[in-house]
Amino acid sequence: MTEQPKTPPLDLSHLHPAVRQAALLPADQPLAVIRADRWIGYPRASQALARLEALLAWPTRQRMPNMLLIGPTNNGKVDDRRCPAECRRSRARKKVVA
Repeated sequence: MTEQPKTPPLDLSHLHPAVRQAALLPADQPLAVIRADRWIGYPRASQALARLEALLAWPTRQRMPNMLLIGPTNNGKVDDRRCPAECRRSRARKKVVA
């Protein structure tokens, strides 16, 4: 009887801890992890998000403050998955009224 050669344990120390578990998944599952959308919290993006949340918390009045976001295409300016739940509810109410 021939003994199977032992494979050394995988050294995943070069990977970020959050990714190590994905690397150990069956072959088809890591692709789903890799292709998933994710938020990259760049300082300016975090500042813009904080400002948007502050604007959403502003009490309703005749002339509401606003903000204009300018940036290159395909960088997530319209990605409302980061929009707080209150923002989505507000949009839904406006669609019903309009």
